Amino acid sequence: MDQEREIELYNSTYDVQTDELATLYFGDCFDKINAVDDKSVDLILTDPPYWHKKSPGKPYSERKQSKTCSRFANSELFSQDCAMMREMSSFTDTDIKAFLDETKRVMRIMNAYYFCNETQIPYYCLWAEKNGFLYSVLTWEKPLSIINKNRFSQNAEFIVRVYDYGTGLNKDRPSDFYNRIFHDAPVTKKSHPTEKPVSICEKIVLLNTKKDMTVLDPFMGSGTTGVSAVKNGRRFIGIEKDPEFFKTAKGRVESEMAYVPLFAEC
Repeated sequence: MDQEREIELYNSTYDVQTDELATLYFGDCFDKINAVDDKSVDLILTDPPYWHKKSPGKPYSERKQSKTCSRFANSELFSQDCAMMREMSSFTDTDIKAFLDETKRVMRIMNAYYFCNETQIPYYCLWAEKNGFLYSVLTWEKPLSIINKNRFSQNAEFIVRVYDYGTGLNKDRPSDFYNRIFHDAPVTKKSHPTEKPVSICEKIVLLNTKKDMTVLDPFMGSGTTGVSAVKNGRRFIGIEKDPEFFKTAKGRVESEMAYVPLFAEC
């Protein structure tokens, strides 16, 4: 089946109710999030696209790709013409603000975790300040892979938590859950280019929710947040616009739900 036909098929169903625990929407986050009711979500845990800009000497919002002799920077992966850069690397300050305005609407009490890169941290934090919320910055430290001795290694990704009073962490988890630096190993066999470890997402779900609460991931990807939610008896809402990733996420979530009665935590 070609991609256009596949998209048409998924759009004709609009959403897939896989179980009372999970609702998966196929489509763009900015469109499908309108289907999520006001004040219906207890936790947002999501990995929006990053914002990669390479030229020095200008504000990030004005930076363009610069000339370089680096084989990595000139590789197909890092090219601004490849799908990775077009679809997953240009989530700008304007996009962040529009997205956060929508997430604010659906939250019962603001409690959201956004994976991001260094460029985006100030925009998430400034939005929190302007909207009267608190914020924390968590770090996922990854093993060193590419070392450029002209600058610090890029072996870290970040999670900005935006939250309000009344969203204290659950107190009944192992001590290492409360460390703001994660050392979890990256996923080696990925079904999505930016797939995050289930172990990180599960810690966040267990620290911030109880059984039957609702977790939303507006950028579902391959469904890691969904797996972390439903395996622990949380309700899950996911949104994904890529048909292949949507199918992968749907399969992973459905598979995990088969074990929920035996292993769901409180």
